[in-house]
Amino acid sequence: MKPIKRILYPTDFSAMAIIGYKYCLNLARQLGARIDVLHVYRIDLGVPVNDLIAYKMIDERKRSAQLKLGSFAHLQKTGEQDLTEGLDIHAHTSVGMPEDEIIAFSKENDIDLIVMPTKGEHNILESLFGSVTTAVAGLAECPVLIVPEQVAYRPIADIAYATDLSVENINRVEIPLALAKLLQANLHYVHIYNKEKALAGEVDELLTANTDGVEVLFHELEGGTVQEGMKHFLNEKSIDLLMAYSPPKNFFERLFRLSTTRHLLEQISCPLLVMR
Repeated sequence: MKPIKRILYPTDFSAMAIIGYKYCLNLARQLGARIDVLHVYRIDLGVPVNDLIAYKMIDERKRSAQLKLGSFAHLQKTGEQDLTEGLDIHAHTSVGMPEDEIIAFSKENDIDLIVMPTKGEHNILESLFGSVTTAVAGLAECPVLIVPEQVAYRPIADIAYATDLSVENINRVEIPLALAKLLQANLHYVHIYNKEKALAGEVDELLTANTDGVEVLFHELEGGTVQEGMKHFLNEKSIDLLMAYSPPKNFFERLFRLSTTRHLLEQISCPLLVMR
């Protein structure tokens, strides 16, 4: 995993976006990273107008978006500009479909991490499933960090990596290892099993990777589902970040497909970093 030097934070100026942005600012400070704040808007004139009026309305829409974005990026309305002091923040606007523009911007600008908020409690299904966040997490080539709205930032000292011990999953351990080294954090491998525990050889393969000074711990919990096991683990441990590898139609789909996921995400105590 390459160092995280550029973080993309898409915003729609909502209250939830402000909460997630504060987390992003603190994370960028811990990583020493630049933040690119992106607002994607759509042009909808509503009624037929001639070209001259249309151009004026489009230009006004653009200016309004840029003004709002400038205020948002430096937290002027909330009076918390001190959170942005000393950070390298760049504001951008774009026209189009949010998920398309976010993905395009991340590719064109070599973004290392996309941070996006998601709503908790009773709106979790509506906001996560079928949302822009889900679309971006499924399409982005870089990792996507999903921040539940009830989560307040704290320095990342303990990272959990959810693993099913498959070869594909184990082959990605260099990513959480690299992030743990970067943040000087402990790394917890978490395996949830239904009937049979992992074989000794599987665990050895996971733990014998080059940890490069990172303290690595292995946890194995029995659970009827991945959701139940992870919920129990997160409730028991003080984890600052949960990481999951997400190949198409694999772990991420299993994690988020069932309705019981709602209960996990409502109570999750840390952000989720989705690796593609």
